[in-house]
Amino acid sequence: MSVRWIAPKNLHITLIPPWEEQNVDSLKNKFSLFKPQTSGFELLFEKVTFGPTAQQPRLIWATGKTPEALLNLKSELEQYLNIVSQNRSFNLHLTLARFKSEAFVNLPQKTLNDNVH
Repeated sequence: MSVRWIAPKNLHITLIPPWEEQNVDSLKNKFSLFKPQTSGFELLFEKVTFGPTAQQPRLIWATGKTPEALLNLKSELEQYLNIVSQNRSFNLHLTLARFKSEAFVNLPQKTLNDNVH
C-alpha cells in the first residue's frame, strides 16, 4: 500500500476549509490584515490514530484536546471573513499521512491508537 507522508513544511491545522474559496489572492490579502484577539496557546497532541472515521480510514493523524483559545481563533476568523460556521464540531488533528481508503484492507495493522510521548 502506498502511504503518502506529509512533508514537514506542509503540516498545518485547518481552521477554515479553503476548498470553497473562489478568489485565493483576495483571501491571502485579507489574512495579511487579520489581527487576532486570541493570544498564543499550546497545542498538545496525545494520540496517533487512523482517521477521519473508523469506518473509512484514509489518514494517519495526531489528535488531541482542542484548546478553547483555538476555538476562539477559529470563531474570530469566521467573523472576520464573514464565513458561516459549519454545523459540525471541530476536532484538533494534524494529518501526518494519507492513503486511499480502499487500500486499508492491505495494511498489516488495522488499529492505530498510539500515545504520543
